[in-house]
Amino acid sequence: MKREMLKTVMGRAMYMAFAVFAAFAMASCSDDDGNNGDDSGDTSGGGSDGTEMEAPRFESSAAKYTITDAGSPYTSVELTASGNYIIFTNGSQAPATAAAAPATRMSVMSDGAWRPGTRYIHYSNILSGKYTKTGEGEYELEGFGKLVVSGSGDQSYSLDITLSGGHSYSLKGNRAGTPSSGTMTDNLCRTWEIVQWRAFLRYNGVTMFDFTDPTIDGLNAKLEAWGREHDPDYTDGDYLLDFTSATGPEQVVFTKSGTYMVTYADSHLAVSTWRWGNQEKGLLEYSWDPNAFDPDGIYGVATAYFRKGNLELTEGFKETEDGFTIEQGTTYTLKEVK
Repeated sequence: MKREMLKTVMGRAMYMAFAVFAAFAMASCSDDDGNNGDDSGDTSGGGSDGTEMEAPRFESSAAKYTITDAGSPYTSVELTASGNYIIFTNGSQAPATAAAAPATRMSVMSDGAWRPGTRYIHYSNILSGKYTKTGEGEYELEGFGKLVVSGSGDQSYSLDITLSGGHSYSLKGNRAGTPSSGTMTDNLCRTWEIVQWRAFLRYNGVTMFDFTDPTIDGLNAKLEAWGREHDPDYTDGDYLLDFTSATGPEQVVFTKSGTYMVTYADSHLAVSTWRWGNQEKGLLEYSWDPNAFDPDGIYGVATAYFRKGNLELTEGFKETEDGFTIEQGTTYTLKEVK
């Protein structure tokens, strides 16, 4: 093998998809290839094995409401199908945000996605937690307060918010559009937790390694052991991922309004945007903006496959140089949180 190429690609690979998660506004958008000027792409076919999945518990309540009142302390309120809430506060009225650590490469799991704050507290301009339905249009939002949603059946709604501290707001909002229902969309849009990590490397079609582990630390150990054995220039840390089990992603939320959120073991979160590049092929495009895709077409691509009720997300790259072909990929296996 051409060692210079292997070293370059492996260095790039280890800083690639493991920067981590972090799912998009329309059911069909962009071209099928999802070309973003980047060499990342699907390394396995997307789709489904046909296993039927039940609708999440709060599917009928799932919606994103964009607040239209000028001067409102909140810009949007979203209830997800699995019982999560995501609230964006008005940046001018929110405390200072925490700076996100720079990511080395775009990844669907990466904290390069907008990663401003800590869950369940008003630390930045994102609030998130669990909710329960207490009545028709009535919800108890963990750590936040009560929400009552009413509307006439069109896109305009009234949102009455009573904070846990007693302060209340009566706001107006529009319900965000949702994609046409489809099996892939219905399967994807729920809350997931990561149960297995996989990393693989192929050289001219020959598998150099293909490791899986239920933890990031376990996968790190296998990658480091491989590097120690096969790389004569190995030094400690060469093959470590960007995350450890203490800081890495734990859960991922996809919604039909185009939101995707990643929560991390260190209690931080990242909120970004997703859409289908090609729903039939399972090509899922993601941005690092919580509200939109980059107008210059900068976005990432992952491949979604549903197997026995679990979600497998794969992303990677394939390069050929001087007759040598390197393919590297990472797969996250996720189980639904019920």
